[in-house]
Amino acid sequence: MEKTELLIVGAGAAGISAACAAWDFGCRNIVLTDRRQYPGGILPQCVHAGFGLAAFGIELSGPAYAESLANRLARTGVRFLPGRSVLTVTKEKNAVLSGSGG
Repeated sequence: MEKTELLIVGAGAAGISAACAAWDFGCRNIVLTDRRQYPGGILPQCVHAGFGLAAFGIELSGPAYAESLANRLARTGVRFLPGRSVLTVTKEKNAVLSGSGG
């Protein structure tokens, strides 16, 4: 059994942003999971511009914004577990994950 201080389910824009914010505020044992093999959620499918202005000061397409968020995540010590679904979280704060790697 592995222990973590913070488990974030979903590596879309909100999940990545939450993980980075928690890291910036001093949380150092963070696990970010996603059922997909890559972070970014739906953003890679949004080819239009309009993303990133508030976060990065420039207007980006969805794929470019997802890449910028992934790069920001990579500069932290957040552990990303791709290809995993969270099946349940108990009252005792135990999570059961399924997918590649267990």
